[in-house]
Amino acid sequence: DADGTTDEGGEPNLPTGDASHLVRDPGNVNRFYAALPGQGVFRSDNGGANWVQVNTGLIGVGTASRMELAVHDGNGQNVVYAAVLGIKDALPGVRFIGLFRSTDQGTTWRLVQNQQQIPQSGQGSVHFSMVADPTAANALFIRGDVDPGYRVLMDDADPTLDMLTP
Repeated sequence: DADGTTDEGGEPNLPTGDASHLVRDPGNVNRFYAALPGQGVFRSDNGGANWVQVNTGLIGVGTASRMELAVHDGNGQNVVYAAVLGIKDALPGVRFIGLFRSTDQGTTWRLVQNQQQIPQSGQGSVHFSMVADPTAANALFIRGDVDPGYRVLMDDADPTLDMLTP
């Protein structure tokens, strides 16, 4: 039996614990990403047979109670997004810790700047979701428990957040 970290052949396995999100890369039917709060993001390039941890640049993973993922793949651009939610600064309740972006299949992550406009208090206590825009590698839609949703437009120099109106 596998022990949660390696299988019988010594290959990496997905650790034990609850996964809060599992997504498939739309550009690679064999690539999956799993988010395990408290442990981080894991990637499989062979349909889930083996997994590697891909956390470089992610913050707040250790105290995360929830993590969400989204993947964009179009025109040769593969972009993975991760949202980290959990306990922050010893304040009560679940809070939005950070939104991260990876352009190298999750190997390294970069904190999306200018995200202070997203309400942190109570965000994700019950609901939180995000989806990558299928036509624009630099666009992501997010929605949580507080206020309207957002369309996040990013470039490495100056990401912007636009509130969505119902």
